[in-house]
Amino acid sequence: MKFLLIAPPGMGKSTLVETVVERLQWTQSISCRGIVSKAILNEAGGLIGLSAQNSDGDSRTFMIQSDSSSLGRLPAQCLVNIPVIDHFIVDELQRALTSVENSLVYIDDIGAPQLQSRKFFETVRLLFRTQSHVLASAVSDNLPEIVELKRYPNVCVVEITKENRNALPPILTSAFNNSHFFEGLDSQQQRTVFALLNRYLCQTEYISAEKLFSDSIGSVAQKKVRQVKQNGLTSEYRVGGKERDHLITWRNGTFNCDCDLHHGVGKYTGYPQTCSHEISILISLAAASEPFPGIATSSALPVC
Repeated sequence: MKFLLIAPPGMGKSTLVETVVERLQWTQSISCRGIVSKAILNEAGGLIGLSAQNSDGDSRTFMIQSDSSSLGRLPAQCLVNIPVIDHFIVDELQRALTSVENSLVYIDDIGAPQLQSRKFFETVRLLFRTQSHVLASAVSDNLPEIVELKRYPNVCVVEITKENRNALPPILTSAFNNSHFFEGLDSQQQRTVFALLNRYLCQTEYISAEKLFSDSIGSVAQKKVRQVKQNGLTSEYRVGGKERDHLITWRNGTFNCDCDLHHGVGKYTGYPQTCSHEISILISLAAASEPFPGIATSSALPVC
């Protein structure tokens, strides 16, 4: 499972990556190794450089402003220390290549300064082609290297916004904690999971986005989704839940489920969202070109 987070400076990319890593380390569900970029500020709070911190807590400065007239406006007049990138940042990422199974590599971030090192991007490209889990961030999605990474079929690109940045840590933590279920899905189902994630983020259905990973992919991987009735344009399904099976009906272009989240009752009172049971059906039928009239379940699923 690989996520590429895109956001402008100041949107909280580094904080988000650190939060997800801390949560995963606390649960001890997955080993983590990687790099986080840290801002270097002057006494007035202006940005004057960047340092990199590895998973052991060691830091090295890899970029610093050399012209005081451009203070606070990186990357103008900056000196990039290529040896630090090659022998500190890259070394940390290369150690991640030899990590144990079920490990996460975090890369914050893949930016213009780091990309001045050919060795850096060669290592990043290699990590994106391995079976390792990756959580990476970038400021711009227009750099040729980022465009290349976005084209990889196993990469989910997520835009961080002011609206979703506080909701993303539990969602991404749940994704990595349940990555073994994700790996049990076929490639079309995996692409559908990524498309659904971006749809729910766009629609601010953050509960649905988290349940996509905490509940739905497990239900599909464990084959808990089954069709029980088909009558013309009406279909009924049963999806195994944590406490009981749930009945979901597809009729007249919409789903109806008997659960609390779908109806916005119980602990979800006032907040109805797409439930994990409906999501499970969408994922399980992803291989079909059009399982329900007017509903797409492929990677082409509309986001907004």
